[in-house]
Amino acid sequence: MSEHAQNPCRVIYGLHSRDGVGLNRPPTLTWNTETEDHYMEQVRQRAQQMAKDILAQALAEAEQIRARAQAEGFAAGQEQANSMAQAETAKVCSFMDTIQAAMVAEKERIYSEHKQSLFQIMRLAFEKTLGVMLDEQREQVLNTLFEEAVSQLQAKTCITVHVCAQDFELAKSLADQTREKRSDLPELRICSSLELAPGGVRIESGDGLVDNSIAARFEQVRAILDGYVENS
Repeated sequence: MSEHAQNPCRVIYGLHSRDGVGLNRPPTLTWNTETEDHYMEQVRQRAQQMAKDILAQALAEAEQIRARAQAEGFAAGQEQANSMAQAETAKVCSFMDTIQAAMVAEKERIYSEHKQSLFQIMRLAFEKTLGVMLDEQREQVLNTLFEEAVSQLQAKTCITVHVCAQDFELAKSLADQTREKRSDLPELRICSSLELAPGGVRIESGDGLVDNSIAARFEQVRAILDGYVENS
């Protein structure tokens, strides 16, 4: 990931301007939810302060107009002051809309830039957590996936069960237990597969296939996370 360089820009409102570097975008190599929230909070605070400055200037100018209106006629001065206030209010609203749009665009850019890194970290965390769970509850997890896959097949011919080499003996034992529970099942054949990780099961028959591999499970999690981010 390349280091963010500060890109000077200039925001102009009224007769005043400010450098974009004043928004204090943090040049950091680590970007997560906490740093993103901190960065967005800084942008909000800057925008609010700039809006307050614009309003203060408008009120000061309106006060000067009201003072002159005492000599020139209160009605005319009040109308002019109201027009000035409305114009400045419109400027503030437009300015805040621009800031809001910029913040949304920046959030989308940040997510797009770091999406793959985030998913890689999540995959590692998922696999690490799953690895610990498999070490502690290996037979229970494999048995659950095995029974779930078998229940989804309405096979009348031979059922082929694919597992990794480490789970081969355990799968044979589970197949025997399944035959005892389900006498209506056809022949169960256990095969070792280099494509599957520990804890994964893929079952095939002439009627279809059920993929309960770890990779397939993670893709389901990834799809859910993708949908969550797109709708947030």
